Amino acid sequence: VARGAEKCQRCTRDGADEVIDSAWVDWLARVNALTAGRGVDGVFDPVGCEVLWQSLNCLAHGCRLLAIGFARGRWRQVRTQDLVNRNATVVGAIAVPPDQATADRMRRQLAVWYDEGALDPRVTRVVEFEAVPEALTLVEERQAVGKLVVRISE
Repeated sequence: VARGAEKCQRCTRDGADEVIDSAWVDWLARVNALTAGRGVDGVFDPVGCEVLWQSLNCLAHGCRLLAIGFARGRWRQVRTQDLVNRNATVVGAIAVPPDQATADRMRRQLAVWYDEGALDPRVTRVVEFEAVPEALTLVEERQAVGKLVVRISE
């Protein structure tokens, strides 16, 4: 699920089997139609808010939702009853390491995977530091596609 034609095209280019544009379609109904009502095995949710509840409603029985953020600005409560009825799991994940040693170990492992070609960061735009306000506006207005990288210096 993505919002807008450009983001949906990017998902298709990146190998998605099905892409749903949430700007034009009731994505929950479309997911349920595509899966014949079974639901999906997993949801990666960087949005939160009401999207979290919709995401829970498209999970198949016994599957997982990975909550990684709250781009909509608010966290939501998950009712235990909703989890029990679906035998579902919600896992919270944050990419902030708990200490410097863990951060160093993660950075080394990521570098190895990058060097091996296992990671493809999909940077779509590099902006100079002075352009950060404009870049943040793109993100806030949901116009950013892929990863925006800020160049601090040469």
